[in-house]
Amino acid sequence: MTACTLEEKWQPYMVAPLVSFFGGLVLLLPFRLVWSGCREKRREALTGLTDTQNRLTAMRTCAENVLIGNSVFSKVVLIIFRILDIVIIVVYLTEANMFDPQKRDECGPVLHDRLQLFWLCLMCVNTVRFFIKFLAAHDKCLMWMDIYSVVDHLTIIPTFVGAYLDRNWLALRFLVVVQILKIPNTLQIIHVLRDRNQIRIARAICIVFTVWFLGAGMIFILENNGDPFHNYGNGQALHFGECFYYILITLTTIGYGDISPKTVLGRVFIVAIVVFALAMFGSLIPELGKAIASRDRYRSGYKRSYNRRHVIICGEITFETISTVVRNFIHEDSAVQNVDIVIIDKDKPSTELQAFFRRRFNDVTYIRGSVIDIPTLQLAKARQAAAVFILTNRNSPNQDEEDSVNIMRATAVKNLSSDIRIIIQLHRHQNKEQLLNIPGWSWQKQDGDEVICISELEMAIMAQNCLAPGVVTIFSNLICMRSSPSTKDPQWMKDYNYGAGHEIYSQIIEAGNGLIGLTFAEAVEVCFVNFDVLLVAIECEDHRGRSKLKVNPGRRIVLAAGHIGLFIAQDPGKIKKVTNYRQSQKDVKSSQINLVLVKVDDEQPGAQVFTSDEPYSPVEDLFEYLDETAPPAKRESIASTKAEEAASASVSDMFDVSGMFHWCLGQSIEAATLDVESVREFDFSDHVIFILRCDADASGGGDAVVSGGARDFGLYSFVSPLRSSSLPSAALKDIVFYTEVGAVKAEWKNLAHFPRLFIYPKTRALHADLWSLSIHKCSMCIVTSMSGASVIDNAVVDKRTILTTMNILSLQRLEDKINTIGVLTNPELLRKQIAVTRDFPLLALLESEASVPYVDDDDEDDPALPLYLTMPYVCGRVLLASVLDSAVSCAFMNGKALRLIRALATGGEISDLERIMAEGVGIVRRNTLLPDYFRYKRRSSLSLLSLNHGPLEKFQSCTDYGELLVKSLRAYGILCLGIYRLLEEDSKDPGKQTRYVITSPSCSFKLLLSDKVYVLKPYQLGTEENSTV
Repeated sequence: MTACTLEEKWQPYMVAPLVSFFGGLVLLLPFRLVWSGCREKRREALTGLTDTQNRLTAMRTCAENVLIGNSVFSKVVLIIFRILDIVIIVVYLTEANMFDPQKRDECGPVLHDRLQLFWLCLMCVNTVRFFIKFLAAHDKCLMWMDIYSVVDHLTIIPTFVGAYLDRNWLALRFLVVVQILKIPNTLQIIHVLRDRNQIRIARAICIVFTVWFLGAGMIFILENNGDPFHNYGNGQALHFGECFYYILITLTTIGYGDISPKTVLGRVFIVAIVVFALAMFGSLIPELGKAIASRDRYRSGYKRSYNRRHVIICGEITFETISTVVRNFIHEDSAVQNVDIVIIDKDKPSTELQAFFRRRFNDVTYIRGSVIDIPTLQLAKARQAAAVFILTNRNSPNQDEEDSVNIMRATAVKNLSSDIRIIIQLHRHQNKEQLLNIPGWSWQKQDGDEVICISELEMAIMAQNCLAPGVVTIFSNLICMRSSPSTKDPQWMKDYNYGAGHEIYSQIIEAGNGLIGLTFAEAVEVCFVNFDVLLVAIECEDHRGRSKLKVNPGRRIVLAAGHIGLFIAQDPGKIKKVTNYRQSQKDVKSSQINLVLVKVDDEQPGAQVFTSDEPYSPVEDLFEYLDETAPPAKRESIASTKAEEAASASVSDMFDVSGMFHWCLGQSIEAATLDVESVREFDFSDHVIFILRCDADASGGGDAVVSGGARDFGLYSFVSPLRSSSLPSAALKDIVFYTEVGAVKAEWKNLAHFPRLFIYPKTRALHADLWSLSIHKCSMCIVTSMSGASVIDNAVVDKRTILTTMNILSLQRLEDKINTIGVLTNPELLRKQIAVTRDFPLLALLESEASVPYVDDDDEDDPALPLYLTMPYVCGRVLLASVLDSAVSCAFMNGKALRLIRALATGGEISDLERIMAEGVGIVRRNTLLPDYFRYKRRSSLSLLSLNHGPLEKFQSCTDYGELLVKSLRAYGILCLGIYRLLEEDSKDPGKQTRYVITSPSCSFKLLLSDKVYVLKPYQLGTEENSTV
């Protein structure tokens, strides 16, 4: 054994791979030359291939498919090959650590050593892989000479030679580490590495590790064996770990000197590898640094935390929209806790957003990508998301295009998983129907998908502000969550802040609750007097099992277990008190109000009770008539009254097919357009002026309107609440659109059947036109604008609205009014008119929060005040479009709250109207189908009533707000919502009597005779009792 170990037999291990390599190359080169020369003949003979040739071609195709990575099987094979390479390296390291320099060429029973036998098996597998590569290669010579084939020759052949000689030779086995260079390509094929920078970094790391490992392996062999020309006697015993360490400190130019090569070959190799490594690292390190620096840190994905949900926000991402949405999630009264926010956008975040993310880094994650890209959704963990918010660009010049993009985003999310909840913003309500065609869209189920139509909600809220000036502030405060009042604020700000802190909550009335068996009016008294909680509506099921929202139904509905109450309250704690209210507390007396609730009969059924006064929904009968599955008797009853209703309907009191709106015979846009002479004949009073300022691109301009070039402003959503059938005919206000005819022409087909609509195009100076429209007599003046081009600078997005508003405010200064109107010949008469109504009722729709101070010419607000405490906001003179961004989070936290907001804004259940419009019958047809359609008018509507006259006049003796609420509810079914109070009660100047809004004051809130009250009034009051001031 001793003689065997001392005798070095390295020659067979080196000669054998050289012979196999060059021998194979000698055979392949002539074959390739012959094959290339016969290429043309080979092409002509392709059709006459023999079976053997066909089999060889099929084998090559099969081998190529195994290595190409296109199929799942091929990807699995590639993964197995890479795992095999790692196992081979591990086996080599194990052998190297067991290496004894005294037995460097040990004789022995190699096949009896388990580790050697395992290495031999691995080389057999490598041989099979080599022949698969050879078979799949189109150019055999190039494949034979590539670096990986050379390594196979130098590692596989010596292993078989050693087995034949029964010797274990470790020398060149370290070359197997070269196979690591294939790992980045394999990871790219199986889609682990997707980004170009990730691939570059992975390749650089593999190259550095390979050079490091090769240098350590070479030093390991040279130093342990010694120089052959010194009879292998000048070596030194080094473990592989020491060689690994030595190469590291040498290539990094540290050089501690604790290890140094003693052999000549070792020293020559170190010089060579240092020169090579420095040259290589000189080019590799800058490239690696560039790849790391350009690496997108916003592609890391979302990492879920334990016991936390997350929502995804995509679409139009700006600092304003994100901060508005996030503000509701982090509010102390938020019904949703432990929610992370994942933002997806195609662009890098702005500087403001980056600062915002640094402040909220614990719960906000930003991912750069597209929602339509499935890998991006997977990075955001969209399948596990609680909801996906899709925001729209409010300033988009092409609303239909913007809606189409958002609908595509919703489709991509639903394609990933139909169970993902989507809350989407759209511009035009006509585009809602496209969402219904998306597979998996479920808007009817509990916590289902939601659509927030910007123009619809904006216009509807502005319409309600025409009926109840200032109510826009109540809507804004209910949608947005506000903070608690400060004790240092003045009294008016404390009162306003108390109301601004209210939100809408929903609560299921469970069995055993003390409200069960009470009528709605009685339940309102109990909740408000005892808990300062205002019950506004009840959600229950009708006889068809459909969910219906009953807003202020009075005594026509009895509460039952399973009903859902919608409350306005200061915080969730008060709602819990209502939930815990029990039967033993039913007989309640208030110290403020002499109130004793009506004792409910124990035999009264607990189920929902509809009396003969229950509002009738013609939508149900319409769909029963159209539905062939409806009972025959019901269809016959409806059909038999059709002709009778058509003959008896009054021309002066007509309604559309749904019974929801007043209707008239269609008039052309030319007939509705006024000129200077005709507008004087009308002498408008108590009317609504809608000022729409737009450029030529937005209005369509001339013939472009006819071809569909004009933009849809959503005027239908503004007019329809003002023509609700719940309003008496005498209470309808004239609506005058002061704008270009082209801006209205595209929508006129939806407006032509609404009565008392007029268009007054700009003819002269703004002041002259407004005085011609009797602006000093109007009940409300709406100012909004629209641009046909994309707005680059958000600071000037409201420039037209601001300039128009400033012009209107200048009319309130007497000297300017007289000097700017040359057509008036009686200045003294004008002075008298202005002295009575100097403060014009005004509402401006603004896109930017920075534009709010321009709405008030006497604004003296502290710039540090929050936006909702500025005077234009407090007084209800502005509606901010950003409020609708808060509606997105409001819909997620409480979808029923958004449903109530819609019902109050549109004047009814919006789902009923959408079903009618989807059938294509809508407002363009008169109601000649349904019997008793007039009963659907009996819906509650928003109004502003004075304590000095009207139905509330008899309650002037009430000193507390709670007393007024109870008495008005008992007497007329009027439900009070808030107070519109003078800011300076003692002011003698009628033009300075600014009012501010208080949402749902407390029960003990003290009233003033000058107060006005926001109410939900039933239709039965009639026009004489419904004085709105």
